[in-house]
Amino acid sequence: ARWLERPVDLATLPLYVRAGAIIPLDPVRQYTAQAVTEPTTLRVHPGANGTFTLYDDDGQSLGYRDGSDPKTIWIRFRWDDVARRLTMEPDERMKQWPGGVRIFAIETVGSKAPPKRLEFRGTPVATSL
Repeated sequence: ARWLERPVDLATLPLYVRAGAIIPLDPVRQYTAQAVTEPTTLRVHPGANGTFTLYDDDGQSLGYRDGSDPKTIWIRFRWDDVARRLTMEPDERMKQWPGGVRIFAIETVGSKAPPKRLEFRGTPVATSL
């Protein structure tokens, strides 16, 4: 462990992220059940392998408690740093894919390449970055 000191003001919020982290950023919503049309951005921080599981529900019901919400999704993301490959697959906690498509914009931190668009339809998909 090491100690970091950084002066900040009220307009600055430092965010320290370890190598291999996958950070999801959803479009701004005014309330949890508000529909959005833009994709979820995934920021991949290279430098090590990493995993992340995305959980999302309908934002209204209490069905998440007992698994009765048919819109609940669990998607597992795996970053292979050497191959520079991101894999998306259903997590074992998801009973069934509710249908439709979930769109992601994949960004690799430190890269000048534009975000890569990737669609998830409930089956494994991978992309090289």
